[in-house]
Amino acid sequence: NSAEPMVLIGLLLSIVLGAGLAWRSSRVEIRAARREAEFLTLVTHELKTPLTGIRVVAELLADGRVTDPADQRRWLKRLDGEATRLGMLVENVLDLGRTERGETVHRPESVSLPELCREVCSMFEPIAAQHGMEVRLRISDEAERSPTVQVDRDATKQALLNLCDNARKYGKDGRVIDVAVDRDFDSIRCEVRDHGPGIAPSERESIFGRFQ
Repeated sequence: NSAEPMVLIGLLLSIVLGAGLAWRSSRVEIRAARREAEFLTLVTHELKTPLTGIRVVAELLADGRVTDPADQRRWLKRLDGEATRLGMLVENVLDLGRTERGETVHRPESVSLPELCREVCSMFEPIAAQHGMEVRLRISDEAERSPTVQVDRDATKQALLNLCDNARKYGKDGRVIDVAVDRDFDSIRCEVRDHGPGIAPSERESIFGRFQ
């Protein structure tokens, strides 16, 4: 029967194609698993850093080795910075879990963006100072007079803290993190800018990938 060779060829092609797709899929899954493992390793390392800082400062203060009030305030400020950084990292991990499970829920409320940015900068200043960096906040007069905006306060604060921390990690050559709040007609925006080397053009799209 002349149809039989065609059927066999079709079956062979299906098998080869299926094997190829399965191989490609397994490679994608392996790469994703590797990136996830690397991400978790990085997160674990990042969590250890503020924990170590908190323990060291707590021991110094508890043992009475810091007696000068000015030094005590300086160490307490560092303790506050480490606690802020730890809370930020934990919240990022929890937020990732919620996103993976499709449980992320935003609760908009009336928020003054200038006031929120002041709070973020105040929280982040001790972290920046530990790494020899300065946080500069500029709020335009128009932004000061702007009405409140409807945003999820905690999510927006976390996003701004993350931007500041990225500037600390990757833009430290510039020594300065600029935070600016401006109003333009009916919109208000907050910008976080570092003065480091920036991101290579070839990597600007890939950084938004999962676990990148």
